[in-house]
Amino acid sequence: MMKLKTLGTSAALTAALFAVAGCDRAGRDDVASSDYPRNMDRPANNTATPAPPTSPMGQAAQAGDDTATTAKVKAALAADSAVNGSNVSVETNAGKVILTGALPQSQIERALQIARGVDGVRDVDNRLAATG
Repeated sequence: MMKLKTLGTSAALTAALFAVAGCDRAGRDDVASSDYPRNMDRPANNTATPAPPTSPMGQAAQAGDDTATTAKVKAALAADSAVNGSNVSVETNAGKVILTGALPQSQIERALQIARGVDGVRDVDNRLAATG
């Protein structure tokens, strides 16, 4: 009788150990993906690394660069006698210059050339309307 009770206790302990060992399997990468649903907030195989957030200092530096680029484009337009720069608004966002306003068709292409030639300009978005 004592031997049977010990055997029952051993079987119960063994079953409990297997049950506890299986509880931790859902969080392990060595388990086949078909064995459990993948944790959706974690990239598969931990291979993807999210981009670091832009720091406030980086944003301030970009804003400063954009302000300087805008000023340089405005100055270049004003300095060119072939373009009436006072009719052109300039805005810069991450190096992309947006030109708005109204110019004679003959001046629009020159304004675009001037803007593209300014240091710090990565792209120019032409929103200039042609007049007369």
